Amino acid sequence: KISKLKEKLVCAVMSLFGTKRGRIETLSSEEVEMELEKVNPALNENNIILITVLNPIYNINVDTISRVCRSSGEVSRIVIFERGQVIHALVEFRDNESAIEAKKSLHGCNIYSDGCTLKVEYAKQEQLNVKRNDEKTWDFTKTESLKMQEGRRGSRKVLLKEGPTMDEFQWTQKKMYEENEYGNGNRAENEYGGFEDRNRSR
Repeated sequence: KISKLKEKLVCAVMSLFGTKRGRIETLSSEEVEMELEKVNPALNENNIILITVLNPIYNINVDTISRVCRSSGEVSRIVIFERGQVIHALVEFRDNESAIEAKKSLHGCNIYSDGCTLKVEYAKQEQLNVKRNDEKTWDFTKTESLKMQEGRRGSRKVLLKEGPTMDEFQWTQKKMYEENEYGNGNRAENEYGGFEDRNRSR
């Protein structure tokens, strides 16, 4: 539990401040421009985009990518992976229009002033498969379904507006005490389906 709490705290700090990665080989501004021009025009429009983070001097997690992309539209899933020193992120939007807007508005931008340039193109995948929610993968549709379930629970009709009274609480405590004191083996079922204590009938 402590290690999981530490991981959550680290993710929170990363999302707020963007911790720097270890020493990496960075591209020059000319090399970055050359990479940005290497976008495959043959790829069809899709609701999933592939983001390549050039000069990723900061750690990138799902919170970073989500905050960058959500201005373009509703994000359904994110998958982040690394190849060598380059970070890639697959982002699935709810519709093609959002992905088109993201590609147009994010391509060539920097996440931070001193690095993390985004190269954006359409992905080949039709849907992303996310098995768990963590700092590298996230399924926002599952988060929404949990919120809907909580909302349904909160909207149910409430029969008793107040908590149990002291008399009801004391009765419950007394009942639990009697069951522990006499045990089920010392009680016999009467003809009405209730229970009588055999010790008391002796």
